[in-house]
Amino acid sequence: MVNVALWEGKWFIIGHDSLALNLLVAFLLLVILDMIHEHSLPTEILWDIFQLFLAPSATTLEESFDDTEELPISGTAFLYPSFKVFDAREGPWLLTHVCRQWREIALSLPSLWRSFHLDTPPKSERGAVRMLKTCLDRSARLPLVFSVKADRIYRHTDSQELLQLLNHESDRWFIIQVINPSFKFWHHLAGSKIIQPLSSLKEISLMSTSSDEHDDAIGMLWLHDIFAKGQTPTLDTIINHEHLTLSKFNIPWTQISVYDGAVSIAPNEHFLVLHCAPNLIRCSLAFESDEYDNVVSHGKPLLLPVLQKLRTEFLFYFEDDICPALQDIVVPSLEELSIIGRGSHSSPPFEVFASILRTSSCSLQYLELSGIVSDRPEAICDLLQASATIIHLRVWINSPVHHTVIPLLNARNFPHLVPRLQCLDLAQKDTRDVWELDMLDLADTVRSRLESNRPEGSLCETVALHTVRFALQTYCFVELPKGVPPIIEVLQGEGLHIAVCRSIDPWRM
Repeated sequence: MVNVALWEGKWFIIGHDSLALNLLVAFLLLVILDMIHEHSLPTEILWDIFQLFLAPSATTLEESFDDTEELPISGTAFLYPSFKVFDAREGPWLLTHVCRQWREIALSLPSLWRSFHLDTPPKSERGAVRMLKTCLDRSARLPLVFSVKADRIYRHTDSQELLQLLNHESDRWFIIQVINPSFKFWHHLAGSKIIQPLSSLKEISLMSTSSDEHDDAIGMLWLHDIFAKGQTPTLDTIINHEHLTLSKFNIPWTQISVYDGAVSIAPNEHFLVLHCAPNLIRCSLAFESDEYDNVVSHGKPLLLPVLQKLRTEFLFYFEDDICPALQDIVVPSLEELSIIGRGSHSSPPFEVFASILRTSSCSLQYLELSGIVSDRPEAICDLLQASATIIHLRVWINSPVHHTVIPLLNARNFPHLVPRLQCLDLAQKDTRDVWELDMLDLADTVRSRLESNRPEGSLCETVALHTVRFALQTYCFVELPKGVPPIIEVLQGEGLHIAVCRSIDPWRM
């Protein structure tokens, strides 16, 4: 059976019975085809259907990587292109082959052609150039959202001409993503004399699926040349999942509001960027090694006055391996903080973040925790004390940290910890992770915070917990956990609201 539910203003299919889902899709297609042939759908409705069908999503990027390649880990929500420009079986290419009406509509909507991915070009002579030129022409003068699989493009015989076609439209670049760039790619892209000011560029994303950085020093010269030639008055988002030291680039850092730095970057590069970009609003940083040098001065406050969202990830990281500059961060406007430990040996520096929160005197609203607590469980207690203003807490139950956090939330035993908590997220990679929970501890903790369990007329400074959410790590649709534990159903009967969401959805309900 397929259940359809409305969640936070969006419809999601609940359940993953592939046969039922296929039957539902087939039924909807039959209905649409029947309406087309019997009643002829109005053009305006087809416009809406086409634009919904080709909305930018994460799917195209995921499919652009080989099965052996790993997608970079990131907390940033990217706007991914909607179709592969060299595949005539996808996107608006496909729509133009259905019937005359569909073709006319597809050709009359430039918005269908403005968002695309350049992957492996066709082998036919001049075919790739022809397809890209057609796509660019049909997008009229709309801003372009595109990604380029650089290692696939530069090997093609027409690579230089393909990249020059993009250069002709550089004033329309809006969001661009370059995957696995190389010296030859940057040479062809920046070597053209026709590149114009990047007047529309809002976001640039540099991605890598390998650790090979042998030509980065040379490639950086060409990339630097692009920024030096092109003015970027609207650029506000930098995503660096490459090995590049962008802090050295001619970038208008004071206008950058979003920065995402991956684990492939030396830790000190993160802090050089933070020094360059004081007006960040959202920031994501990943750390792996303990090899810190003295490039970044520390000991003085690193003030980020308007930063609202900070996400940190620690891979194979030990709590004692602290970059000194991390302790200098001051974030008085911080509302959301994520501390994520990835891997079986990652123990984030929870105590450092407790110190940051106290120094910053911010009104934190959301806290996300994952990782190993190591041999100092009191660090979590200290962090929760420093996070007294949060109303929403997310704990990843597939990591050991939940064994420490959930008992500390018991209002009978620790009445002064997170007194404003209203929603507890139990985040999980797999629906089976829910069975990692100690059900008795969870039930006791939840009951200690429920309004229904308070004596009538009693005064309590702790705000009542009203929701427990299952946050599932998926891009597609929301599934209710298989076999919800009976204790959860019992708590639901005692006044607790049970909800489900994707971990990528906004935390505010």
